Amino acid sequence: MKLLDCECSFCGGAISFQYSKVGELINCPECGMETLLFIYGSERPYPQTQHFLQARNIGWAKSPLGFRHVVGSVINISDKNFDWVRIEFTLVTREAKPIGGASDCLIGFPPKGVWTFNAPVFQPEAAGVGAPLISCEYGKIFVEIPQLEVQLAPGTDKKLEPALATFNKPKPASQWSSLKITGGLTGSAHRQQPNGN
Repeated sequence: MKLLDCECSFCGGAISFQYSKVGELINCPECGMETLLFIYGSERPYPQTQHFLQARNIGWAKSPLGFRHVVGSVINISDKNFDWVRIEFTLVTREAKPIGGASDCLIGFPPKGVWTFNAPVFQPEAAGVGAPLISCEYGKIFVEIPQLEVQLAPGTDKKLEPALATFNKPKPASQWSSLKITGGLTGSAHRQQPNGN
């Protein structure tokens, strides 16, 4: 019997499976994280509207030890409880050249939950951060790319803004899907209060 192949939504590792297993959630044999079995080029069995996550208030912060982080929050506005969620960013230099990534991961994300993420930045030459890419066990969740995709780090020369104009041109969401930035830290989430706080 011919096996199909897909990749783990978390680590990108190859997974072989029988056609009858399409649409099932399994634990990846490489990383152990839950992931969806799917056929490349076909429609996913779980529409994006069923697992919509939204990133907000993305910015830069420094730890007490002086290390930089990309921070913000992700809101689970769906009615699904996710096994895991990861947010990834492309880091760019002053010349708007990609130099690596920053990411954070949350294990267990309840419906209507809010996750305050904290993605460490280890590249001292990073001057900006690209649009977020969010993924979960159901695959990558494509979010609308904001008009300004790169945020400059605090203290960066404002004269660089024109140089980023080319990099900041709107791109289709699928263009970001090829980024493979694994790892990160495990965070925690809390449920939204009735007043939305």
